[in-house]
Amino acid sequence: MADIKQVLVLVETSREYGRSLIKGILEYCKFVPKWKIELPPPFYIKQNRISAYRKAIQQNYYDGIIGHIHKPSDYHFIMNSKTPAILQSIYTHIERESIGADNTGIGIKAADFFLQKGYRNFGFFGCNKLYFSAERANAFSSHLQSGSIFEFSTGIDIRPNEQRTKKIGNWLRGLPKPIGILACNDEWAKLMNEVCTLYEINVPEDISILGVDNDEIICKTTWPYISSIALNTEKAGFASASLLDKIMRTKHKPSESITITPTYIEERQSTDITVIKDETVSKALQFINMNIDKPIQVTDILEHVLVSRRCLQEKFNKILGRSVLHQIRKMQIERVAKLLVQTDLSITHISNICGFTSFNNFSRLFKKYKGTTPTAYRQAYKSKSQNKL
Repeated sequence: MADIKQVLVLVETSREYGRSLIKGILEYCKFVPKWKIELPPPFYIKQNRISAYRKAIQQNYYDGIIGHIHKPSDYHFIMNSKTPAILQSIYTHIERESIGADNTGIGIKAADFFLQKGYRNFGFFGCNKLYFSAERANAFSSHLQSGSIFEFSTGIDIRPNEQRTKKIGNWLRGLPKPIGILACNDEWAKLMNEVCTLYEINVPEDISILGVDNDEIICKTTWPYISSIALNTEKAGFASASLLDKIMRTKHKPSESITITPTYIEERQSTDITVIKDETVSKALQFINMNIDKPIQVTDILEHVLVSRRCLQEKFNKILGRSVLHQIRKMQIERVAKLLVQTDLSITHISNICGFTSFNNFSRLFKKYKGTTPTAYRQAYKSKSQNKL
């Protein structure tokens, strides 16, 4: 019994973010069978608060802790204890032995997504009291070098409230249309979507909504279904457990942090539209999207849109800031990246179904666009439970 490690995992279990983190932790437990994991009790027993565990922590009952900490006093209490801990806070950065999202990467990914769809008006909907929301907003705005940007911040409590709903509705009504809006996470995206319905604002025709976390239950409990940026949270859970294990074994606290990165965008009905007004470019993009699994070339698109190569290239460079071939490859590589993370298909198979006839050419292009090889990308972003161990 003395070899059994008592590990306290204080993570929200009702949302995808927390559940994925726990899945990754439990996956690591396959390698350390003598870990005993304690999760927060059901809501009807007691709330998930550090105060309920203070006495046990003071008595060194736990060998390690992984958790979301909301109060500075709770953070200092745990860090001043002798218990090794990997922590995260929604209000502030934790400098060491921590879990945190790549909020800059999330903001940039969202900006690229809306730019590719042709938007020139952009919005951010979140809560500036939450550091991750503020960071995502800053990265999103900074990456948008043109167009108008509008922001709206709510309080932390976003439960139904007539006054709050009216303020959000008035803000949404006053925005220029069409507009692409990034919400700080799926909860805020859902709120905005429901206010749009109440105020008869068309989604996605007038307002295109993108969330973060890809929590399928949240995204599909409102209509239209919400598009969302998926994160490799499960892999981060595995890495957090691995780091905690290292600290517990060596008694050494390395100044390390676990970063949760964006992987792909799960597009649903809330963004299922392109607002590019140029009919030729819009038609070309639709053709690429419909034939993304084929080895299409620029000549195939020219036959479809019936304009000269020079005319099409000039339109793409002016509207999208890239050549037609660059756009084809970008869309193909994004599809490849999604399949690398979501499936166990072989990389060769994925290259074939994404329209590449040469594997060497595929590998070269993937590294050019993603900065790494397909194998390394899969290892970096695919969760451990999806990998074949």
